[in-house]
Amino acid sequence: MKKRNILRTILGSCSLTASMFVFQACYGMPDHEENDTFIEGQVTSAETSLPLPGFIVSWNNGCNDTLRTDTAGRFSMYAGSFQTLKLRFEYPESLPGTKYAVKDTVVTGDPNQELVKLNLNIALAKK
Repeated sequence: MKKRNILRTILGSCSLTASMFVFQACYGMPDHEENDTFIEGQVTSAETSLPLPGFIVSWNNGCNDTLRTDTAGRFSMYAGSFQTLKLRFEYPESLPGTKYAVKDTVVTGDPNQELVKLNLNIALAKK
């Protein structure tokens, strides 16, 4: 019985440690959060002003990251601190229908400034 309790305690400690490691790996440490830039916006059609869901938003700030717009054409992300951030909005080949031209946008920031929130409204034209 005593062996079983000791084993249970050891396994419980390992499980907690593993959970904490996974949490840190997924969400990181909030040590530089005060200098992050939060970018949100909406991708719409230039002709109809209707939202464009499922479109790819990509950026390169040390590594290549991508996301897709939601059903209302909205997107949001934390981009860390940067001086120049290149964003690309493009039509995914997996979506049927009219194709839209790729749009590149450059956003400038101040890495020394505290938390910044940017709102971008992107209108894409048809090819």
